[in-house]
Amino acid sequence: AHEGIQALAVAGVGSSALGSAAFARNVADALNTSVAAVVSGYGLSDLVTEALGGWFLFGALNGLRHLMEGLDASRPLALTADELDGAARTSRDTATLRALLNDPALDFRLVTGHSKGNLVIAEALYEIGKDAPERLAVLGETMDIVTVSAIIQMPSACRNVVDVIGSIDNFGAMNSRLGIPPDLVSAGAWHHTNTQLPFHLPVADVFRRLDGEGRIPGLRRT
Repeated sequence: AHEGIQALAVAGVGSSALGSAAFARNVADALNTSVAAVVSGYGLSDLVTEALGGWFLFGALNGLRHLMEGLDASRPLALTADELDGAARTSRDTATLRALLNDPALDFRLVTGHSKGNLVIAEALYEIGKDAPERLAVLGETMDIVTVSAIIQMPSACRNVVDVIGSIDNFGAMNSRLGIPPDLVSAGAWHHTNTQLPFHLPVADVFRRLDGEGRIPGLRRT
């Protein structure tokens, strides 16, 4: 049953179902709410191919979107919007997330991603904006977005986007969009979120801080 689920978490490259659940659990513990999880990777066995598909396809795609938003719409481009969207539609995780966000029976007030998960979120929202701009307008007004460990360009309709990155996360910085400063830098944190390993980004602590500072106002409080 989906009643009462207000938040959706999309884990990153190399995350198993267990890793995705752990990311969602950290968010749920911090915000005291139910969180659904989407698995965007296929675990460590497919880490290399997922990383290549995630960063080099989706990263380039998102970078092109970012560039295109700053160009005159009348200027001819080598790649058309249809060609860009066609590449995104081949991703099953993007299609799954798009279907969830497009479902009027679901009312997500927060969506968060880690690493490649942020790219999946962005591309799902761009697809919704192309096919159902009125739905994207509703999501943009009512749903907060928190990116963790990679700063990604979201559609301009999204009103509240909070970008979080670790202070020593060179991998996340390398794959972030230039020109978008982080909203929160987690001191001493690298790219991963595994609390059993050193230099992890403390997801639960970060979300408690964001919540306490009123940066994710969309959740309904009971």
